[in-house]
Amino acid sequence: MATHINFDKNTTGDEVVQAFASQVKGRTFAITGTSAGSLGAETALSLARNAQPAQIILLSPHEARVRPVISEIQTINSSIKTWFVPIDLGNSASIHAAVDQIFSNPEIKRIDVLINNAGIMACPYTPVSDWKDPKGAPVELQFGANHLGHFLLTMLLIDQIRRPGSAARVVNVSAASHRFSEVHFDDLNFSDGATYHPWKAYAQSKTAMILSMKSLASKIPSADVTFLSLHPGIIATSLARHMDSPRPDPAVIEAHLKFPNAEHLEPKTLQQGCATTMVAALDPALQAYSGSYLNDCQLYPAADFAVDETAAERLWSLSKSIVGI
Repeated sequence: MATHINFDKNTTGDEVVQAFASQVKGRTFAITGTSAGSLGAETALSLARNAQPAQIILLSPHEARVRPVISEIQTINSSIKTWFVPIDLGNSASIHAAVDQIFSNPEIKRIDVLINNAGIMACPYTPVSDWKDPKGAPVELQFGANHLGHFLLTMLLIDQIRRPGSAARVVNVSAASHRFSEVHFDDLNFSDGATYHPWKAYAQSKTAMILSMKSLASKIPSADVTFLSLHPGIIATSLARHMDSPRPDPAVIEAHLKFPNAEHLEPKTLQQGCATTMVAALDPALQAYSGSYLNDCQLYPAADFAVDETAAERLWSLSKSIVGI
């Protein structure tokens, strides 16, 4: 179990970082999806406000949207080295370029914690030309950016993260909505958009993010790297730009609530939203639970299909084939 059993849906990111400040001191954190006002930005700011990280790497598409976050971090603590790295998680060349930029920076010797936080939610059907499914068709954007982009980034960085006994972390920010869909291995792209449902596509991508952590946990010792996934909560950010509300449509909520152990869907603040991410990234007790899923700052059961070992291995092989590693 997690160290602090009193942490719950009301706990803030600041409270978690204060509790685990020793796990932050002197370490390097890389976070995707860090535009001002986002969950990723709040995650970075919580680290800066409440502890002493050595470096924070902010990976996001648009520098102008990240500059206010960098400025705020520097105002909080100018000794924290803060780097912006441009990345488009739906573009293979952009991901490779981002990794090259990190590797070529002589001041970035390692990454202790990678937080795969960026996401696209319930967008219109959009094919990604960079990656093809086994049938040769372009993959759908949510599966591409949410899962494949983060999978490729993680795999390209893994040697800089993994060191014997380093207790490094990789954290995938998934979602409770994963319960709405397993990974449809025989039809990843919804018949090339003909049967596309934006929420089912989002759910499929978030299930894939959980399975990805499950497969990596089976391959790399937790003493080297602990792999975890989580539901941060329902939070009003730009992630919901394709909808009138950040909450799923009523049909999705109804389907979600039929699942055993379904997560609560009450809205959270950004501070409450980043708390579970911080527990996953920092709590040393969770090293014993690599591959697990969290909700409201505690270990929590994901849908059975999201932790199925056969599905995890199948996704591992498929993802490697699609991204070409």
